[in-house]
Parts: sequence; C-alpha cells; structure tokens
Amino acid sequence: MKGLKCSFIVSGEKICYLLDALHDKKICVYDVKFEKNGVKITLDHKDCGKFFAICSRLCYNVKRTGYRGVGAPLRFLTERLGLALGAALLVLFAFFSDGMIFGVRYEGEAAEIAPIVIETLKKEGAYIWGYLDSDKSDRIASEITLSSERVKFASVVRSGHWLVVDARLADIKPQPLDLKKERIVSPADGIVGKIVCLSGVPLVKEGDKVKEGDVLIDGSYVHGEKEGRTYALGEAVILKMVEFVYYGTGDDERTASRTRTLAAAEFGEDFLVESVTFEEIDGKRACVARGKQPVYTY
Repeated sequence: MKGLKCSFIVSGEKICYLLDALHDKKICVYDVKFEKNGVKITLDHKDCGKFFAICSRLCYNVKRTGYRGVGAPLRFLTERLGLALGAALLVLFAFFSDGMIFGVRYEGEAAEIAPIVIETLKKEGAYIWGYLDSDKSDRIASEITLSSERVKFASVVRSGHWLVVDARLADIKPQPLDLKKERIVSPADGIVGKIVCLSGVPLVKEGDKVKEGDVLIDGSYVHGEKEGRTYALGEAVILKMVEFVYYGTGDDERTASRTRTLAAAEFGEDFLVESVTFEEIDGKRACVARGKQPVYTY
C-alpha cells in the first residue's frame, strides 16, 4: 500500500548486524531508536517481506507496534474487521436468541411421557431452537395434561434457554386377571421374539415361526392320566416382518436416513431395521426399509 509505513521493535544480539543487512538490501529505515529491550525502527510497508526474511535468518525477535502514513487507518480497520464482525454477530445472536430454546429438561415424572411431550412441543414450534411465550406454555401444558388419563398435572416453563417440563402421573391400576381366557394366540405372522407363560402350557419358544391365529399358550394341561383346563396367562411378542417404501429425492445417505426415520414413525420406536435398499418400483426409484415390528399380546 503506497505511503504506508510499519513500525517494529526488534530484540536480539548484535542489532548492528540487522542495520547493516537492511542497508545492503537498500531498505530505507526511518526513526531508529535504541532502547533497553531492543531497537525501534520504521520501514516502508513494501519492504516488510524482505525485513522479516532477514530477521528470521539472523534469529531476531520482532514485534509489530503499529502503522504510520496515509493508509494507516484503513489498515487498522482491515486487521480488526474479523474481530468487529465476530462481535457484531455475537450481539445479533444474543438479540435474536432471546427466548430461544436450547434444550429440554424433565422434572417429576415427565420423563415417563417424553414421547408425548416431544410431539406436543414440536407441534407448537417450542422444541429445540424454537421459541416459547407464556400463552404458548400454558397451552402446551394443557395439551400434555389432556393427552392421557395418566397425566394428573403438567407444567411447561422456560428457565433461561432451557424448557422445563414437570408432570405428575396417576398410579396405574392393576388389571384383573382374565380367568376365562383358554388360550393366547398369535396376532400376526412372524417370529416369536419373547414368550412368558404364567399359567397354562407354552406351545412355542423364542425363534419359532408362527402364523396369525396359532396358539401360543394353551390353558389345557395333563396331570397323570387326566386332562384338565385352566386359564391362559402370559405375554408374548411376535416380530412381524414389515417394509416401508419412501419415494424421496436427494443423495443416498440422506434419503436412507429419512427412510429409517419415517419407518420408525410408522411402525413405532421398537421397529428393528434389518436393511435399507434402493430399488426400482413401478418405474420409480425408491428407498425400502425392511425389518421387524414387535406386536404384543397377553
């Protein structure tokens, strides 16, 4: 930059060697001043490259102290532009993020109904990176309370940038035993993922393939030479083979991730993804997620 000069303080042994080297390279030096900690010098900005090369070769310590000349103010602003922009962005972020939600914290028994809470918050635009005001918080708390008979009380408040959800749940009333059920049958075609028999006789084991309507637990039993009957009581989980087809666009990785997410929403969070493939279906490129959907029966 024409007319711009740079000032430095140089420290090291035998500073006179530096001045000789600058003279040999025909570098003009202004305002030379010797001090205890080194020598202060000023150079034309165009000579700074040669100056640093000489100092590096002679092992001097160099510290820039400022600029002088016509272009000094512009140079000062240019060097501090990044800092100024960073400060401005920080102020803007603080201004616009006031009221923004950075996370959700559960209190009381709210964590037990987290899926209901998250679904309600997303619907109201008050989830992570969303906003919340007093009217919206009251509405969300009311929706969560009315979402299930188990919820006795719910509150939603903002604490700083955290959304605090508190809830109290009613005790689950035990269901009376069904003493009239003679058998428990499979609700779908699939594989037995789990079976627990409390009363009766299990006719299948984990890993067995079953068809819809097959008897899993039978209330009949044999004692000695006599055959008797009792009620069937137990729990079984059938892993039903399902698939989800998504006609999405975008790169393969993003489309596959989107397909997994939509499949979990369709078949439940317990959906076990076994494969995600890209196929041609009815002349269209589709992403297909295949897996097992747990189906419970009692």
